[in-house]
Amino acid sequence: MFSWFKKRMGAGNEAEVQPVAKPVTPPEQAVGGPIESPAKPTPVAGQLSAVGSLLEQANHLFAAGKLDEAKDYCQQALVLDPQDAQVHNKLGDIAYERGQLEVAEVAYRRALEIAPGFGDAAINLGLTLDGQGRSAEAEAIYRQLITREAGNTVAHFNLAANLTMQNRLPEAEASYRQAIAINPAFSFAHFNLGTLLQGQNRLAEAEPCFRRVLEINPGSVNAYVNLSGILLTQARYAEAEALLKQASNAAPVSPQLLWMLSNALLAQAKGAEAETWLWRLLEVQPAHTEARAILLDTLGSQDRLVQADSHYQRLIASVTEDANWHFQLAEKQTQLRHMAEAVSCYQAAIRIKPDFVEAHFNLGGIQIGQGLTASAERSFRAVLEINPQHAYAHINLALLLMGQHKLEEAGASCRSAIEHAPQAGDFYCILASILKSQGKIADAEQALKQALEVDPGLIDQRLELASWKLFNMVENQATDPQALFAEHCRIGDIYEAGLRDAWPRHQNQRDPQKQLRVGFVSADLCNHAVASFIEPVLEHLAAANDVAVYIYYNNSVEDEITYRIRSRFKQWRKVAGLSDADLVTQITKDGVDILIDLSSHTSMHRLQAFAYKPAPVQVSWMGYPGTTGFRSVDYFLSDRFILPPGQFESQFVEKIVRLPANAPFKSTVNPPDLVTLPALAKGYITFGSFNRVGKINAEVVAIWARVLQSVPNSRMLLGSMPADGEHPLIRGWFADAGISADRLMFEPHCDLRKYLMLHQQVDICLDTFPYSGGTTTMYALWMGVPTMTMHGQTIPSRTSTSVMGHLGLENYIAGNADEFVRKAAANAADLNSLGSLRMGMRARIQQSVPGRPELIARGLQRALRIMWQNWCQGLPAQSFEVLEKDLTDVQ
Repeated sequence: MFSWFKKRMGAGNEAEVQPVAKPVTPPEQAVGGPIESPAKPTPVAGQLSAVGSLLEQANHLFAAGKLDEAKDYCQQALVLDPQDAQVHNKLGDIAYERGQLEVAEVAYRRALEIAPGFGDAAINLGLTLDGQGRSAEAEAIYRQLITREAGNTVAHFNLAANLTMQNRLPEAEASYRQAIAINPAFSFAHFNLGTLLQGQNRLAEAEPCFRRVLEINPGSVNAYVNLSGILLTQARYAEAEALLKQASNAAPVSPQLLWMLSNALLAQAKGAEAETWLWRLLEVQPAHTEARAILLDTLGSQDRLVQADSHYQRLIASVTEDANWHFQLAEKQTQLRHMAEAVSCYQAAIRIKPDFVEAHFNLGGIQIGQGLTASAERSFRAVLEINPQHAYAHINLALLLMGQHKLEEAGASCRSAIEHAPQAGDFYCILASILKSQGKIADAEQALKQALEVDPGLIDQRLELASWKLFNMVENQATDPQALFAEHCRIGDIYEAGLRDAWPRHQNQRDPQKQLRVGFVSADLCNHAVASFIEPVLEHLAAANDVAVYIYYNNSVEDEITYRIRSRFKQWRKVAGLSDADLVTQITKDGVDILIDLSSHTSMHRLQAFAYKPAPVQVSWMGYPGTTGFRSVDYFLSDRFILPPGQFESQFVEKIVRLPANAPFKSTVNPPDLVTLPALAKGYITFGSFNRVGKINAEVVAIWARVLQSVPNSRMLLGSMPADGEHPLIRGWFADAGISADRLMFEPHCDLRKYLMLHQQVDICLDTFPYSGGTTTMYALWMGVPTMTMHGQTIPSRTSTSVMGHLGLENYIAGNADEFVRKAAANAADLNSLGSLRMGMRARIQQSVPGRPELIARGLQRALRIMWQNWCQGLPAQSFEVLEKDLTDVQ
């Protein structure tokens, strides 16, 4: 900034002005107050002593900031001599200091009326006019004074500042140079001239101006600031460092000097020394935003943003009541995956600023990741109380409600999100999922159509949405198997584009008998269906000598099951926060030989990482009933009941490897006791279904209704229903098929133990199609309840078929609707067989292949060894089957 000059500051003492961050800025208002008169008019002889004494007292009081008392003395002096120009000048000074510029103007003009040659009053009047924005009038005053007093340095200086304010820079420059010619030691003129030249990017000319200021006044903070600014602009970092360190000793402590010195050091990669100066800067100016940001990054990069670190505590203490700072700190903690600290920081920001929308929203996001759904819901509702139009709060609330099976509320929230963000294509996809979960298939398809109308490239640009589309196609009975396969391949081609040519030449040791490093990638090693199947296998592998297991857990939610599985493995990687590239780097660093995906196109998968081909052999298993469509995946694990040899190879890009069974099963909770067949006590058969609503449609209900009609007085219990609503759609489908409401019972989604206890009311389960049960079928069997299933020409239709086939229950497997109805009725009529089957079901399971997890684990070990040996020999992937008789030598 430029400074106005006030003579009362004393020649050679530079005004304290704001440092310049950028060179060109308008001149400031006058710094300090008006100047005093060095010359006094000649008063009447007898009054000289009294008036002079009063004026002297007024000057002392003015200097002490006691303006009222100073004004009183001036008024007393005017009683003695109303024509004393110096007293009127001093009254102008007092009014000027109070910001009463119009009053000051009157006083200065009165002084000039009394003493027209009173130069200091003229300068003060010019300053007052400039302060009122009357630059032309002020300019005239300065020029009149210069006409009378050509050597008046102050007049030239203030005229230059006035001309600068009018953006008449060449004239201003000439006036500054004139002031310097008159008084070469006039540091203010050198400083303002340097600032004017710096503002015009005439740095070579500006630099000597500031150096001259420092010769005259070595303590000038502002000269150090502006000169350092030139050096930093010219990348003369070492010179800037030396100058600023000199300033730290010669000049008063200045936050700007400390900041510039820190930047000079950082530019020279002297991070540790820069950090020292940044901490000193925070001591002087605790709220310095940029310094805090750099220190935040520094501590973050060193993973020192933890409660135990003294510097972290110091950083927090620097601005305890700054909501924005706590928000920034929370964001950094989130980046570092320090979620507990991030939560504390967001909560601190909210405490200081309760209507901090972004803090509430981000806090809700973390709480979702922590599985704190009730807290997350409160956070998003808080956002909507503050800003009802926040589309992303609406959509996150919709997802939370959907997870709680409150589908009516979820749909309403999703529609609100769409109302406020109608161009967000993915919102329509979420609405489609909600509608599908309610069984409203036509409405779901319309929502998906709207998504693609809004954003035609949506599916091809976001893999999670492409996977969602594929999953919906899998569940749609109208989907042609070859069309389904073609779409999987198309999606795979899109997301592997540009990567296939860059697949690495893996450096893994080609030793066919080596201990294999086997990686499992999953987000479901928690209270999830997949854990029921994979945990028994992992338990066996943990004790095996020929494999070393690496777990890549892609979920921030952890529970008892997570802890139990993790306790068995040293190599447990939490990867939910890693980018695909970082995950690939970690897998490569671990030297994984065979990488197994347990998710495929289901929620929270990492298929994009598989597309980089980080391991020599890659396998898909268990999580999804079909091909990945990714050519980076070599094998798909299944069994001969789900994928009979020769029937499904054309639906896979992977080679099919058949294990003794697709997967084992182990309940994740201690199940309730078995009870006798309910029909024996009730006198009628109770059918049941525990599949999610999204698998149920009008065609399924029509066949179920035929079964109910074939079995007089039978009832049906439908579990896992949405927590809200009366299920009018499903009731309507049954009514259309001739089944009255009194034959139906609906049970909402509930915890696993209660879910299992509901099976005590059911005699036979009826399966869905084309997406049959998996976990639901196994849990029903464990509770003694067989499932009547119907296989089709797609993989999802054959999961229950595999289970029932392994248990020797072929009379519960149908190939078409008529057979389904006939076999269901026949089984329901044989209560004795149903009763004995029920009480002996657990023993039957334990004697079957799915009930022998160690057998399936050994089958997996043999399959992995064959895959590895093929790779070691440079052979392409090929289909094969591992039979129980082949496992005698596998430990």
